Amino acid sequence: MLDLRNLFLLMILIGLICFGSYTKGWHDSDKRAAQNIANLQIEALDRVRKVEKANDLAVENVISQYEHQIQSINEKVKNLRYSLSTGNLRLSIPATYCDNMPSSTTIATAVVEKGRCQIDREAAATLIDIARQGDQAIERANALIEFYEGIRK
Repeated sequence: MLDLRNLFLLMILIGLICFGSYTKGWHDSDKRAAQNIANLQIEALDRVRKVEKANDLAVENVISQYEHQIQSINEKVKNLRYSLSTGNLRLSIPATYCDNMPSSTTIATAVVEKGRCQIDREAAATLIDIARQGDQAIERANALIEFYEGIRK
């Protein structure tokens, strides 16, 4: 049979086994929780990288469209300037008054209805530059709006 001393040692052994199992369980639980947190962090970083990559692609797309539109505008301006310098293109505005109007009112009215004043080449070139600058400003604003709308989604 068991004497008191052996019974006491058996109780201590059972207590140590229970304590060890309990401690090991908590330790494994902590390791699993830490692993779960690490996995969640990795998944969150992956999602952030995907969003960042999508945003980078959206930026590249907007920049590419913007550069293409600016190139198109510059080509049109180049053609306008060339046509203006060769005389193939003349810019004019409707005439509503002219210092050397004919004295007859019927003739003067016909000139005003159909008359046009031609703009000299330097003024036409200045108008083309103003239009080009306006187009570029509009394209920049549109590119920013497109980029913002892409990120907002």
